[in-house]
Amino acid sequence: MGNFHKNLICSDPLSFFFDFFCFVIESFKCMFLIVGALPSFAFNNTKSFHFVNYSLNWTEAQSVCRHAYSDLATIENTADVIMLRSQISNNKAWIGLYEDLENDWRWSLNDSSFYGEGERTFRNWYSDQPNNLNGQEYCVELFTLGNSGRWSDEVCSLNLSFICYTTGRK
Repeated sequence: MGNFHKNLICSDPLSFFFDFFCFVIESFKCMFLIVGALPSFAFNNTKSFHFVNYSLNWTEAQSVCRHAYSDLATIENTADVIMLRSQISNNKAWIGLYEDLENDWRWSLNDSSFYGEGERTFRNWYSDQPNNLNGQEYCVELFTLGNSGRWSDEVCSLNLSFICYTTGRK
């Protein structure tokens, strides 16, 4: 793949790039993100949070986090909330909590061996949340407006900044 032709770059459906004459037109999507990482906060050297100041819907944000880090942020306790709300300047950002098909709230990181006692069930909802307004709110955003750190359910197709999570188990 030496780019012999200098400006000929083709992509196959599996996203491999080649430098040969392109005879077949394929559709593809390229995305470059500038990822701004929060300072790493090691609570026992097993995790750090990374704020991404780029707006994507929840599913796209999850994909980016899984590719570049471990997953969308899992917030396990009040200490995590306090740390995040003090570091994020945007008003709101996606976290990894979502409502599944059985109407249960689950974390995107679905490795039960990762969670300690009570960490999987920690919630920090605003009052009257989650409310599933119009039956369409299945994803969760963290609000930092007013330094609250509270959560609200939201329509998953909304484009927001997001928080990724790195674990020692990636």
